[in-house]
Amino acid sequence: MTARCRPVLARRSRSRSSDIAASDLLGPLLIGAASGLRSQAGVAAVLLSGRSEGLPPQLGAPPAKIVAGAAAGGELVVDKLPGTKSRLRPASLVVRALLGGLSAGQLARRKQRGPVPAAVVGALAALVFAKGGHDVRARLANRFGDRKVAVVEDLIAAGLAAGAISLSD
Repeated sequence: MTARCRPVLARRSRSRSSDIAASDLLGPLLIGAASGLRSQAGVAAVLLSGRSEGLPPQLGAPPAKIVAGAAAGGELVVDKLPGTKSRLRPASLVVRALLGGLSAGQLARRKQRGPVPAAVVGALAALVFAKGGHDVRARLANRFGDRKVAVVEDLIAAGLAAGAISLSD
């Protein structure tokens, strides 16, 4: 082995923080799923969880937490209004995937893991749960009423987000 190769190999062997195990992807999967059901759920959970390591200072500050909480709360209200547009519109899916991916990447950073695999899992989970949540809600709304089903969906999204946060601690 040449002297030129040794530093690169040594750097790789020390840099274990980019390694990611399947168990490290459960939190990102859950936060992405929460973002698929309620787009603001993942971001609000990350910002309101009280841990700000890895975040830009502005996002860990109280005003950002207030905005995140208000956005999540506003989404819970708007979601139940009759004129609310479908979560399956392309723009909505892009937002859900981005927010799910960003939230999942931040959870990985908390565990000192590479954020990219987690972000991909979070974004994909957001897309899958957006479609799945939409379809299940449409079926159940015919039987139980849309508002009741929407509230249950809110609770599921909150539970998914809380589970993701507890796994990141």
